[in-house]
Amino acid sequence: MPEKARVFAAEDDPDYLDTMKIELGIKGHTLALTATTLEEALKAIETFPTAGIQIAALDGNLKRGVKSGSDGRQMVAAIRNISPSVKIIGMSGESMEGVDIDLGKDRIYELGKVVTEL
Repeated sequence: MPEKARVFAAEDDPDYLDTMKIELGIKGHTLALTATTLEEALKAIETFPTAGIQIAALDGNLKRGVKSGSDGRQMVAAIRNISPSVKIIGMSGESMEGVDIDLGKDRIYELGKVVTEL
């Protein structure tokens, strides 16, 4: 992965999104695009080819109190279809299927390092 990756994050918690931005910045990466709802995320994913997104960090559930993982599955499928070269990091409280690395919420402080290693 380039030393300065362009990252997309889908996350409904603004504080967690801020922490992601900080952790990425520490390692020289840019949080270039964000979404807080599934609808926003799916629209953003369509722009990946022109936005130069290399990594997607996804919360599997973009609605508070929902634990189905349906949002994550839909985003992963869209990314694999539109930009199959984009690496996907699962950043959810629940396990995520189809991602390159399932980091989870608890390991957010490793995000910058993981992006560098991808």
